[in-house]
Amino acid sequence: MPTYAKIVGLQNFGIPAHLLRLQVGPVGALCEGDCVNMNIGDRVRVKESVVFYHHPLHRNEAFDAKGLEGVVVQVLSDYQGRPISPNFPISVEFQVEGAKRPFKAHLRKDELELVAS
Repeated sequence: MPTYAKIVGLQNFGIPAHLLRLQVGPVGALCEGDCVNMNIGDRVRVKESVVFYHHPLHRNEAFDAKGLEGVVVQVLSDYQGRPISPNFPISVEFQVEGAKRPFKAHLRKDELELVAS
């Protein structure tokens, strides 16, 4: 089974993986524990205090999103067939009354909780 170092092409640079402090393991293991139970279309709620500065009705002001409910629109786990490990892998879309378009944000799994539909 291929490893991350082989896929990313680090061996082409002549740098040993142990010097880069990479965790070399089987492909697909990057997102196993983080993104498994979040699917596109799931309804979620922000359970922790998360501050955004790009909320459509509160531009350039601190806005705490705790309690907002939205829909998962994307779960990032690979880019062009290569596994990635994003810091904020779950893209959520929130409907905001009075805004021209939905408010989108990237969040971690531990900042969200599933809402029963």
